[in-house]
Amino acid sequence: TFERNTLSMQADGYGIDLQGDHNNILDNRFPGGEGTAIHVRGSANLLRGNTATPRIPEPGAYVLWYVGIEFSADGNMYGSNVMAAETPFELGSTTQIDLGGNQGFIEPD
Repeated sequence: TFERNTLSMQADGYGIDLQGDHNNILDNRFPGGEGTAIHVRGSANLLRGNTATPRIPEPGAYVLWYVGIEFSADGNMYGSNVMAAETPFELGSTTQIDLGGNQGFIEPD
């Protein structure tokens, strides 16, 4: 279980690059990056309650992640994740189980 961490974008362009199976990625925060917050290469993982926030370089400006959660393998479960990203959830041709409550970036008024 990987839970309640704050992770910045690493040199490889990911906040976290999950390559294993049967992991719980819960309630983590990914502050302002420009790559992919979470890249999932394994199966049977649970991703719940994770938040990717925008980078705010100055008042009234923000920079989104390119991708919030990207899946490269089938058979993961994800729910209640909030991803401030140009593409909040990239499933490609994979099959995942959406537990509901996932949100992309909501433009400020």
